[in-house]
Amino acid sequence: MARRATVVDVQASAIRLEPTPNAGRDLMWYNFNDGGLEAMVQGYRSALLRHDDYNALCQCETLQDVKMYLQSNTTYGDPPFLQDAATLDPSIIKDKAQEKLVKEFNELREWADPPLSTFLDFITYDYMITNVLKLIQGARNNRETLDLITRMHPLGKFEGMGAIMADCSSID
Repeated sequence: MARRATVVDVQASAIRLEPTPNAGRDLMWYNFNDGGLEAMVQGYRSALLRHDDYNALCQCETLQDVKMYLQSNTTYGDPPFLQDAATLDPSIIKDKAQEKLVKEFNELREWADPPLSTFLDFITYDYMITNVLKLIQGARNNRETLDLITRMHPLGKFEGMGAIMADCSSID
């Protein structure tokens, strides 16, 4: 004889959750797959200059004071940031900070998986386009190739730039 369905049975069947594929595995493997990359990003984030750092840099009277503050109170001093700079100039500080940014960006892009690496590639496309436009503008104004190369942003450099420079120089 079949059992009659009770109210509890009806409510239990209405609440039943169907297991979704990869329901727990995504979270279970998150640290294994993405934990190292997230740790890198958190490390880079903690290395950014804070509001207090900017206020302290504004209080510096000479570039030597800026150099000493950056080396002693920030991560810019870990590998000696400006130690090899014999003469201190604002452009040297800017170039060294940009070198550090590009190095960290490229490390992040190398470690990233396709969704993030694609996004990071999209970021570099703007710099690539700007560099190509600088090459074309320089060729139109008869500027030297070496001068153009030094003015390019490092995030926008790519393998085909040599061919573009050769084509731009043949326009003359």
